[in-house]
Amino acid sequence: MKANVLWFKRDLRINDHLPLKRAIEQGFPIVLLYIFEPELMAADDSDVRHWRFIHESLLQLRKCLPNHTLTIAHSSADEVFKQLMDLFEVQGVYSYQETGNWLSYKRDQRIASFLKSQNTPWVEFQANGVIRGLKNRQSWDKAWHNFMHSPLDEPSIEQLTSQPVHWLIPDETSLPDEIRSPHPHFQPGGILNAQRYAQSFFDLRHRTYSLHISKPEEARKSC
Repeated sequence: MKANVLWFKRDLRINDHLPLKRAIEQGFPIVLLYIFEPELMAADDSDVRHWRFIHESLLQLRKCLPNHTLTIAHSSADEVFKQLMDLFEVQGVYSYQETGNWLSYKRDQRIASFLKSQNTPWVEFQANGVIRGLKNRQSWDKAWHNFMHSPLDEPSIEQLTSQPVHWLIPDETSLPDEIRSPHPHFQPGGILNAQRYAQSFFDLRHRTYSLHISKPEEARKSC
């Protein structure tokens, strides 16, 4: 069966999501994929609060995709993509470029090499102000402004057909309880919570932003 893969990395939303938009436009069913990677989770710059926030964000992403399947894997990306290739005729993998650490950089190199060996295109899109491959920074500011002023890329969700995956790779139920359980003292993840916090900032909290930004205690509420 032919299918595309939308690899959610750090942009866990469906609005203004160019990879999702492009994947939908191809007309194939889409495996909507997130991978909890043990190697990254065990890294020195990783903490359980990061993965809890991501897990909460994925739960809200599911709410934003009713009647669709969001596949969450708990395994190495290498094994995930090998199994996807066995299960589907993958026409393309779509994602944002990731700005991460050395582990994620090396993982991307491995996945890129594997997909190339399978003659499967991996289409990556710029996600932020980081512009890959620049020889110098002479035109960086112009490119940044052009990127930030570009129109929103809204996917046609009504045209989305998600593709469930039936495999033996562990899912999110194999994650530690401390990741799958909310913590009362940390800001919860998720696009709906993000919108709520943003709205409260624009409605009220921005008024004391400049006064409190350098004050750790007050900045918790004003920033």
